Amino acid sequence: MVLAIIQGVVLVPLYLKYIGAVQYGQWLALGSIVAMLSLIDLGVTSLVVQKSALFHGRDDKKSLKELISTIIVFDLLVSVFILVAGIGLSFWLPHWIGAAGEQSHTLRLAFQFATVDVMLMLLVSMSGSILFGIQKPEAHLAGVFIGTAASIGVTVVLLFQHWGILAIACGSLVRPLVALPINIGAIKKNLHHLIFGSMLKLNPAMTKSFFAAALWLGPSKLAETMTSQVDNIIVVKILQPIDVTMLNLTRKASEIAVQVVGRLSVSFMSGLSHLRGSDEEEKIRSIVSNLFLVSGYMACCILCSVLILNEDFVGLWTSSSMYAGAGVTILACIYCLLKILRITTYNVVFSHGDVRITSISSLIESALQAVLGIVFCKVWGISGVVIASIIAVICGGIVQLVALLKTHKYSIISVMKGAFKITVISTIVLIAGKFVHYRFMPNSWLGFILFGVGITIQYVILVAVTERRFRQIIINHIM
Repeated sequence: MVLAIIQGVVLVPLYLKYIGAVQYGQWLALGSIVAMLSLIDLGVTSLVVQKSALFHGRDDKKSLKELISTIIVFDLLVSVFILVAGIGLSFWLPHWIGAAGEQSHTLRLAFQFATVDVMLMLLVSMSGSILFGIQKPEAHLAGVFIGTAASIGVTVVLLFQHWGILAIACGSLVRPLVALPINIGAIKKNLHHLIFGSMLKLNPAMTKSFFAAALWLGPSKLAETMTSQVDNIIVVKILQPIDVTMLNLTRKASEIAVQVVGRLSVSFMSGLSHLRGSDEEEKIRSIVSNLFLVSGYMACCILCSVLILNEDFVGLWTSSSMYAGAGVTILACIYCLLKILRITTYNVVFSHGDVRITSISSLIESALQAVLGIVFCKVWGISGVVIASIIAVICGGIVQLVALLKTHKYSIISVMKGAFKITVISTIVLIAGKFVHYRFMPNSWLGFILFGVGITIQYVILVAVTERRFRQIIINHIM
């Protein structure tokens, strides 16, 4: 996650310097379309985690072997489709977003490199999903870490060599080239008793079961990817490429909260499926309860800092002219908090095997965000796009929340008590932080970091005062 933040935050000033705000905005819009190529896999990566963890929890080696056989064949077919579709689209999309001449040629070549990157990252994700499912993710995480670090290094070198947009595309390609061999070696080591040539014979029952779930999951993942990428496409078509850059820079800090806190629930998904396979329902309830509480506190702590310091962050990071305003910041923080809760709910419900519910929720959110985004963007500009996202994530989240409460039978009163405590603490921190910020605005990175640390310390102290479980954890570690 640290390396992902470096890619998404630290490198942006270099992108703006060596590429320019307009062309970078074009690449962000084009990159949103690149990301949609991964949808050809029907979004089965998360299904692989859930199914392999379930079978591993039951010690069902036969089903696990049949699942891996299905995945390998499916991956090979999907990889070919991604490559063909990406190369074909590369000759049309640059013109569609308004690029011409040499600029169009550069974007076309970058899109083709990005297509290969998407294809290889699919193989990395699929193989990594198997390792997560069998509770052996260390090699996958190490491979992605090393690959991402190498990717950042190559990107920076190529930017200094004035490769422009191609520096980003070629740098990204390094990550799967490093991670994929490591994943393959880890699978051979941990599942050598299941890996052999004859396993590529598909089991009809497993294949039918797998793709029956994928028929729901495919549209769901299409919807989720559309949800995360459609804003850039709407803004570049209705407004200007520079507005895409401003929107992304202004909400980058709040999106970091989604990346960091959302990853927490993702990392628990295979473990929850594993526990379900071994019928440990009480343990699942306890973990889910703590997961929501910790996610809520972590999200609000980060977002309090964003609400207070975002204008300073964008000004120090790039330029104050790239800040889209306090209104967009407030709306983005509201959206990101709701998004974190929806992601957490999604992963808990999905780990239980309720693919249909999560798919319906994602479809509702995506459809509303696309339709309302177009309408609201024409009326309110950048702010309208974020307002549409808020309405969409609320509607999609309600569907999942009903399923969660039904499955795990949490009381509404306990949920409201937790939400009330988080709200009170966040309000106190915001008021105190705004008061101090009004008198001592940070004008350097050192001052910015110290201010952020101060907000975090204040938040943690208030949580320790109000949460008995949190105090007990601290006492246990100290003693």
